[in-house]
Amino acid sequence: MRAAAGALCLFALALPARGADETPTQPSPSAPAGPEPHAGPGAGSASLSVAEPVVQLQAAAPAEARPPSQRPTRRWGVGLELAPFVSPKPHAGIPLGAGDHLPVALTLRWEFTRNTAVSGGFGAPGSDSGLAAWAGYELFTTVASIRTGLIEVDLYATPGLQLGFAGPGYYARHDNVFVGWDYEHAGPIEFATRLPLGLRLRWLHRRFDTYAEVTGTLAVSPSVDVLTGMSTGVRLNF
Repeated sequence: MRAAAGALCLFALALPARGADETPTQPSPSAPAGPEPHAGPGAGSASLSVAEPVVQLQAAAPAEARPPSQRPTRRWGVGLELAPFVSPKPHAGIPLGAGDHLPVALTLRWEFTRNTAVSGGFGAPGSDSGLAAWAGYELFTTVASIRTGLIEVDLYATPGLQLGFAGPGYYARHDNVFVGWDYEHAGPIEFATRLPLGLRLRWLHRRFDTYAEVTGTLAVSPSVDVLTGMSTGVRLNF
């Protein structure tokens, strides 16, 4: 009996020690666990304050990156040109009676940048020459735009070259004789440089143009001559 009682006493003393070992550890009050980033109201406000500028930057970026308003892409143009005022008096073109003529030509233009183009023509030029073809490199600038391109005003210069027939006017200037209208497309070949300076109106967002220009022509063959003329024209663009 004494042996059994002693064993029970030792068993009872061992129980508290095992319970203390198995007690789960509690978090230290000096180091509380922080809230989850998405749980507290403070975290939500912080995320909003960081996200708002990002959203604003993303919204502003397309506006800043957006290129300036582009002009309508109408690179090619064909037209008709008349030269009502030419000095010396022209001897080529549409007969008007009393020996007068109105030079007429077909024109072609290709605009390949915002300020440059290549233009040319074929027919009776704005000079006292026969039938000819010419081409030039055009430099232009838009000086006014009304109602966002509904009407535009351009200034331009087109230095270029001209090759054709000297025409009846050549003999009238140098020999004071009239050799006949056939020399509009026959006779000696004339090579010249030319410089048109003009003003152009562009209508209906560049659908068509009207223009007026003054052209100085320096013929270097068959002899040196200085010829001048004023031309007007209309051109359809596409």
